[in-house]
Amino acid sequence: MNRLILGIETSSDFGGVALADEGGVVAEELTRRRLNHSEELVKLISSALKGLRSGLDDLQGVAVSIGPGSFTGLRVGLAAAKGLCLSKGLPLLGIPSLDALASMCPESSLPVHAIIDAKRGEVYWSSYRYESGMQTRTGEYIAVTPQGLVERISEETMLIGSGVDVYRDFIV
Repeated sequence: MNRLILGIETSSDFGGVALADEGGVVAEELTRRRLNHSEELVKLISSALKGLRSGLDDLQGVAVSIGPGSFTGLRVGLAAAKGLCLSKGLPLLGIPSLDALASMCPESSLPVHAIIDAKRGEVYWSSYRYESGMQTRTGEYIAVTPQGLVERISEETMLIGSGVDVYRDFIV
């Protein structure tokens, strides 16, 4: 029997799930359709488990994005995660979306700025540093205009997230 952690990410326009064991991510399923989490999430979980010849009984916990991000997407992910955990008696861990994004750059010697498009001309943002392989958040989670973001970044940096794509011409 596999002992797996299910990760659920629904904070952005595109969502996905991943399964991980002690060695890291072993399966991943992503949706390529915008803002369709309620229709896709159960299918993605089922497909990821099926690909490993595993089932819900092989899960030992669930991690889910808790925002900031798409309000509806977050509700879908949290409801699915909570329902699954309650029905199977599994532990549930909430992961801030910006922290998860920043963790994708563990080898960066530069400060990392995770940026999610908040719509309406703003981004969600926080900053991070890596020291001795550990991620440390160095700023609060805030919503700011792209101009406000540029004014707050005063050094060479690594930018990651959907806000970079949306506001590339303005912030890069």
